Amino acid sequence: WSQWPCPDHMITMYTQAAWYDASGNPNPESHDLFTDRDPRCHSANRRKVASLYSMTSLVQMESCVVECSALLIQKLTGFAESGRPLNLQQWMQYYAFDVIGLITVGRTTKCISGKQKC
Repeated sequence: WSQWPCPDHMITMYTQAAWYDASGNPNPESHDLFTDRDPRCHSANRRKVASLYSMTSLVQMESCVVECSALLIQKLTGFAESGRPLNLQQWMQYYAFDVIGLITVGRTTKCISGKQKC
């Protein structure tokens, strides 16, 4: 999309609805990228973090997701083979913690492996 310049009148033509405010900080002076309804501020702030979501960045993160997915599949297979019940929501949260940890600080939280109480 960056190939085609967006005219200024298009930026202000579509603004976020007020329901976005419900997801924000209760302090009206505090703004974040998701709830900022000012199109120009939102656009400027979005550009600051856009590189984090580039294809190059996502490809670099892929190995972290693959590593944690393999661990999760191993755990879930163990549950399936044993017939034991599991709390899937809890395991998905462990998965998210481990993936985010591996991507951001270079190590998992060890939730999936069970080596750390989460």
